[in-house]
Amino acid sequence: MAIFAPNPWRWAGVAAWLLMALSFQPTLRFYRRSPLWGLALPAIGALYTAFTVQSAIDVWRGRGGAWKGRAQALAGRP
Repeated sequence: MAIFAPNPWRWAGVAAWLLMALSFQPTLRFYRRSPLWGLALPAIGALYTAFTVQSAIDVWRGRGGAWKGRAQALAGRP
């Protein structure tokens, strides 16, 4: 919303983005990270969503989880 929405909704998106970044500041301080990482949360969330969807597609296709080029067998399958 902060980037693509029309004007009144854009400000709501910007406010949500800033509130999210501000609420993440204690965690960033605890791990001694730059406060600017809070601004990257939407991109990080999008990446985790993409990884989760890709994993679900792999399981649906019967591949199971893959790590370092090896696929884990699904439970209950030979």
